[in-house]
Amino acid sequence: PLEYIPGASIERYHGRVSQHILRETMRAGAGLGGGTFRHAVHVEANCIVHRLVAAAGGNALLNYSCHHHVIDDDDENSNAYQLVTITGHIVTVAWPAGGVPNS
Repeated sequence: PLEYIPGASIERYHGRVSQHILRETMRAGAGLGGGTFRHAVHVEANCIVHRLVAAAGGNALLNYSCHHHVIDDDDENSNAYQLVTITGHIVTVAWPAGGVPNS
């Protein structure tokens, strides 16, 4: 997690985001394995936070942190549960006149 973006300057601080996402699937044993479920939840959580940053008027999330609190697979019933928390600081960053530097 970066506290800054190299080459950019922070124009405005919009606040902190702390998003908790709980998901359940009843298909963990039917073609949707535990790893696939975890990945799908992680991608969905990142998309939700991306939209929250945009809705707050920001274009970057600094100090990004993602914690998977509960991952429970029940092999007998094919149920899986996951609780994810994503936190960070929403900011608006600006690039120098030359634009975003090439990597």
